[in-house]
Amino acid sequence: AVGSLLTFSNNLYFIFYGFAIGCTISIFLAIPLPISQKTEVLPFWKSLKTLLSSWNLLILWSTAFVYGIGSGVIATYLFLFLQTIGGKEVLMGLSLTVTCTSEVLCFFFCSYLLKTLGPNNLIMLGMAAFIVRFLYYSLLTSPWLVLPVELLHGLTSVSYTHLRAHETPEHLVC
Repeated sequence: AVGSLLTFSNNLYFIFYGFAIGCTISIFLAIPLPISQKTEVLPFWKSLKTLLSSWNLLILWSTAFVYGIGSGVIATYLFLFLQTIGGKEVLMGLSLTVTCTSEVLCFFFCSYLLKTLGPNNLIMLGMAAFIVRFLYYSLLTSPWLVLPVELLHGLTSVSYTHLRAHETPEHLVC
């Protein structure tokens, strides 16, 4: 509802500022999380009880929730925002090309990033990339300047994928 009101008022900057603040809070909450691979599968109610009784898991899933919202905000509002500051369809297509290319490159180097940085730092790097992206969007005055920051999409995507894959067996994680 708030997003719709902001959309109609042509003031989409607040969406990007707000999400950058949300990511900043999330990154500081998630820094101390111990992340390890688990392969045990529990029944739903036991899993739910474990989730609700574990502060670390609540923060982990809250971080995943913030990542999901961030992706949704970009998918929903970025092109609308670019259009309000004079962006054309060609730019939007090029933006998607840059994001997809950066994602492919980052997934190619995913194993190296994970071994070099470790899971916590990879997730923190992805969240930091989200913060940079949202702050950058909020400062945009020329639509074509969106292209360089879209290169960070690969880092956010790889770290989010690793975060979601946290509970999967090690041989299935990048």
